[in-house]
Amino acid sequence: MIQGLAVLNYSGYDPKRWHATLIMIGFAFVTALGNTYGKRLLPLWETLAGVLHVLFFFIVMIAILATSNKVSNHDVWETFINGGGWPSDGVSFCLGFLTPAFALAGVDAVVHMSEEAHNAPLNIPRAMIWSVIINGVAGFAYILTVLYSITDPDTVLSNDTGFPIIGVFLEATNSQRAATAMLTAVIIVFIMSLFGCVASVSRLIWAFSRDHGLPFSTFFSHITPWNRCPTNAVIAITVSVSLLTLINIGSTAAFNALISLTTLGFYFSYAIPILMFAIRRYSTRNPIVFGPWTLGKFGIVSNVLAIAFCVFLIIFLPFPSELPVTGQNMNYASPVFGAVMIFAVANYFIRARKRFTGPIKEVDSESEHVAQEDVEPEKQPIDHS
Repeated sequence: MIQGLAVLNYSGYDPKRWHATLIMIGFAFVTALGNTYGKRLLPLWETLAGVLHVLFFFIVMIAILATSNKVSNHDVWETFINGGGWPSDGVSFCLGFLTPAFALAGVDAVVHMSEEAHNAPLNIPRAMIWSVIINGVAGFAYILTVLYSITDPDTVLSNDTGFPIIGVFLEATNSQRAATAMLTAVIIVFIMSLFGCVASVSRLIWAFSRDHGLPFSTFFSHITPWNRCPTNAVIAITVSVSLLTLINIGSTAAFNALISLTTLGFYFSYAIPILMFAIRRYSTRNPIVFGPWTLGKFGIVSNVLAIAFCVFLIIFLPFPSELPVTGQNMNYASPVFGAVMIFAVANYFIRARKRFTGPIKEVDSESEHVAQEDVEPEKQPIDHS
């Protein structure tokens, strides 16, 4: 998006793939610093990000509504454009789920921070539920606003920046400066969310390493005393991201294969525990001990619908977005996902099955863990209550 803005405002700018790589590496290092040296400011930063997210949402949406020419209800609700070349509109419609599926994925990220949250058994489920409700409703309102403002789809899709949303802003406002300001608001929210992403993933790496589920678990589960942070896990993320972005220099298609893997991996990882949980509901020998948050009799309905939706997405997410399939538009999610699963299975049989016994419940607090960082945590079966 930053390169798109550069193309919009500087006619002589030629966006190179290595430019994007350097930008990504730069943000990786900035977020690493924010999660280590600036860890104490993360709650304030996340609160500010949430406020700006809501504020910019209304500003951009109101600006589009106030300045754009509107199309008819027929164009929005009854016109179907199959731009992918698929012979079936139904298949094309299902493939269109990729974007909303990605937008609603990652709701589990807040769980990774549960050991640092107040009253986690109650507040974590609340955060998950309300994030989906609020962002789902807001996202639906936003996309309707965008659709009603698109009077010339071909112009929007073929603008020089390569980003249709920039074309929407330009068509709505008829102003380069306004379009720049509106996309800058989007970029700011994305940048601020990167800090939360790194915080979430670093805790996931730390917790899984603490349970001896990853290679080099001792290194990744280390908590540095000066900031009470899994600094090694943050460094691992920064180095991994920086190395992966180098792929973009050689091939955008190969890099996009990694990006497309994200959503498929999310929903595959959701389907398994939801299925196991649904089966466990009917266990008489080992019944579930529910915590303070429960959906009651609607819980099993939610499980079944979630499993069905996950299976639906797992089927269609690996499909290429358009026909005919070329090396550039091919969806490489399936082979990359297969390679990751092969690595995971190999890691389990070679190493993890001898050491990994399930989640470890630490009796001591985080501060005590810092003081006794080299002491092996007490292991006992996890308390699901």
